[in-house]
Amino acid sequence: MSDGKQSPDKSKEALDFLADNPESSEIESVAAVHPEPAPIDSESQLVAEYRQLHFGPLPHPDLARQYEDLLEGSFERILVMAEKEQAARLQLESQRHQDIVSRDRQLYEAAAEYHRQDLASRSKREYAGMWLGFLLAAGVLLIAAMVIFTGRSLEAGIALILGDAAVIAGVFLHQARSSQIERSSLDDR
Repeated sequence: MSDGKQSPDKSKEALDFLADNPESSEIESVAAVHPEPAPIDSESQLVAEYRQLHFGPLPHPDLARQYEDLLEGSFERILVMAEKEQAARLQLESQRHQDIVSRDRQLYEAAAEYHRQDLASRSKREYAGMWLGFLLAAGVLLIAAMVIFTGRSLEAGIALILGDAAVIAGVFLHQARSSQIERSSLDDR
């Protein structure tokens, strides 16, 4: 089968198989007869139509026999051509599948790299913000301590300390809430 030449016996076997198994060749036959019977005494014609449709990569067994009658081995050549066409289609489908998998892998890796960079950048910003907040809070506490120890105003010093604590607590609660919302949005994906 691979070199396109075959003994006449194999071609005949394939033709006989197709003829013996008409359900495998997807044949549809239609016959239409004139619906009204003609009167007996007048001249009339009976019209009949016969149509045979065949679908598939191989010809109908009758047509395949005609090809064989014209050129011996032609049906084998048709079989080889159909096999080559199917192999080419399978190879194209496989290549298309590999291209899709490769593209999806690249997209996934790009998204993962972006996520890693985003996390690293976010971590640096949070770290810098934490130090800036610490320095600001320490500065306010230092000023409050100076106000209290110099005897200027006890109420003002306590107000600065409480205000500083309230701001720190507010930032902490805001950060905790933002992290919770972000985690829930990631879980929803």
